[in-house]
Amino acid sequence: MAGPALALVYLICGLFSFFILRALGELVLHRPSSGSFVSYAREFLGEKAAYVAGWMYFINWAMTGIVDITAVALYMHYWGAFGGVPQWVFALAALTIVGTMNMIGVKWFAEMEFWFALIKVLAIVTFFGRGYSVPR
Repeated sequence: MAGPALALVYLICGLFSFFILRALGELVLHRPSSGSFVSYAREFLGEKAAYVAGWMYFINWAMTGIVDITAVALYMHYWGAFGGVPQWVFALAALTIVGTMNMIGVKWFAEMEFWFALIKVLAIVTFFGRGYSVPR
């Protein structure tokens, strides 16, 4: 139902992400640091800004992980075939899979990330193509 606006917003957000990462790359080349972007916040904005940036980054990813696990459980519970299974079972299964992926070796983790990213890109392209071909 979103039409071309979805592709336009996706393009704009991707462009902003590109510019932000490009600016961070320029900063890394200008002043190499062994720390993360928090070390740049400390150097250029001060101790308080670095403290806030570090904690906000942590909270962002902690909440994103919780929301993703909850979304997996909700999506699985949406289909009638899984209606009798409690949502916490799917949440626990997703948490176990993600936890196991993060505890294995780097080589296998990178391989799984590659295939999952490929599946995600193919799904987006398929949904865009399918959305334009469905008659209204």
